[in-house]
Amino acid sequence: DEPLMRRVSSTFLAETPAMLKAVRSACELRDAEALRQAAHKLKGSVRYFGGRRAFEAVEALDGAGVRGDMDAAGDLCLAIEREVHELQRRLEERLSPPGR
Repeated sequence: DEPLMRRVSSTFLAETPAMLKAVRSACELRDAEALRQAAHKLKGSVRYFGGRRAFEAVEALDGAGVRGDMDAAGDLCLAIEREVHELQRRLEERLSPPGR
């Protein structure tokens, strides 16, 4: 259902900056519980759009939060930003009218 996909994609694009900010903040503060919560929320959203690399990166970050492994989280935060931004770009491209 194309209209539904457009609505869900638009919602994801609108909410993603706040989710990434929460992940970034948890990484910077080295707060494993906040990281686990933020990564888990982002993971659920990323899963719907088939962004395999983004999903795998967020899943690894979620695991780092569960384990309290904040050393691993730093590198994963950078990878997630990159992969989620790529997923956002692809969704924005899909939502753009043809010829734009």
